[in-house]
Amino acid sequence: MSPIPYPSEVVSALRQWKEEEAPTAYLIDVASVFGYLVGTVYGDVHSRFIDGHQIATSFVISIGVEFGYLVAYTFSGSRYVIVTHRQEQATLFETYLRKLTGSNDKSAK
Repeated sequence: MSPIPYPSEVVSALRQWKEEEAPTAYLIDVASVFGYLVGTVYGDVHSRFIDGHQIATSFVISIGVEFGYLVAYTFSGSRYVIVTHRQEQATLFETYLRKLTGSNDKSAK
């Protein structure tokens, strides 16, 4: 089985963090469901998840912004970069980003 190629959006996000400061993993096509995130995972530093598979995180306890990306901090201590979100939840993630950055700019990742 050959490795799955990373989407270009994930590659761009990966370039932002130094290896020693790397988040737990990067998520694309993310939805928020009852306090958890569901999305496709890439780059899990603990090798728990296979690249390109859909996962659900543990309960999200806070959300921050790093390098212009929303970053979810979970109950289990993980730190997930939200690279892209599901279109139907655009308003939710754009609102998070505006609140955290104090910006009225509607361009969220």
